[in-house]
This record gives sequence, C-alpha cells and structure tokens, in this order.
Amino acid sequence: MKKWVLFLVCCFSSFVGFTQINMGIQVSPSLSFSRLNETSDSADLSSTGVGGKFQVGVFSDFLISKSYYFSTGLFFVPKRIALQDNRTPSVEEVYHLQYLQIPLTLKLFTDELTLDTRIYFQTGLNGEIKVNEKTNLADPTYLGNFRTFDASWVIGAGIEYRIGYATALFGGFSYRRGLINTVTQPAQPLDGDLSLKADFVSLDLGVRF
Repeated sequence: MKKWVLFLVCCFSSFVGFTQINMGIQVSPSLSFSRLNETSDSADLSSTGVGGKFQVGVFSDFLISKSYYFSTGLFFVPKRIALQDNRTPSVEEVYHLQYLQIPLTLKLFTDELTLDTRIYFQTGLNGEIKVNEKTNLADPTYLGNFRTFDASWVIGAGIEYRIGYATALFGGFSYRRGLINTVTQPAQPLDGDLSLKADFVSLDLGVRF
C-alpha cells in the first residue's frame, strides 16, 4: 500500500513539474450577427443588422509541447439575434442573449519572429450556457424560445509580445461561427423550418502571465 501511495505521489509531482500553466485575461470588442435559414411559405424572413458587443473573461493555457497549448477558461458572451419579415420591413424582432462560454481550443505558437515577439493561431470549440435574454417586443411574432445551450467553432490569429519573464501582451482577430440553431421553436407556428445561428468577428486583446 505504501508503495502505491508513493508511486502516485511521484506521478502527481512529475505531472505538476512537467505541466506549465499560464493564465490570463482577455477582452474582445465584437461584431455580433446571425445567419438565418427558413423554408416557410407564409413568411419572407431575413436576418438584420450587426450589433456591437463586448466579451470578457479569463483563460488558462496548459502546455502540451514547446509550441502547443490547450486553452480553456470562462467568458461572458453577449449576442445579438435579429430578424424581420421582408413583407413588413418596419417590424424587426431583436433579441439580446447572454451566455457563459467555456472554450476548448488549441493554441499554436511560432518561434520568435523578433526578440520576444511571436505569432499564435487558435482553433477549437466553444460550449455556451444561456443565462439571460431580452427583447424589444412584448409579443414577438417569430422568435421567443431559445435553447439553453449553444456551441461555436472559433478560428483566430494574433501576435504575442513578452514584456517580462512570465508576462506577455497579445492582440489578434478571431471568427466564431455558430453551430447550433438557437431557436427551439417559433413564437407562432410556421409552415416550414426556421434556423438561426449566431456569429462573431472579434478583436481579441489581453495579457497572459
């Protein structure tokens, strides 16, 4: 028994010593828009507008190898979902949804291009849980029921500049493409399908330490 305990302690100590963990804070001014597909004959719907949003969160990067990290964290992510019936374009339904997001992504870093400067690429999945929603209408015609869970695929790139032994600033751009129809069912029945997915284009700024 003592041998097994000693073995597990040694394994855990080796893992902690081998694994490098970096944490950081990120803010992302974003443009939020939606992709709509509908097959109804009783309505002529289209997504409308782009909304300015602000995402913020913390992340942890776990070293896999010299230039590869597994990145996760917790982010607050607001989204804008909007559509209109083109037969009555003055009527627009706008929803502001808020999510808590957990990214499951891979970061790849290049060698230093110049002193303390390198490029990174990031891709992976984001899992999201809806925590709030608001609308501009008291009695929506088409929207009204949204899924509790959402997911998106992210791809991004940027530049990291080290300012200390373990501290670095970074900035880049990313695109987050919604994978799940956010609407569970229309507020009123349609004679076809309605699919609405949320996308982002973001400027990502932050510090890693």
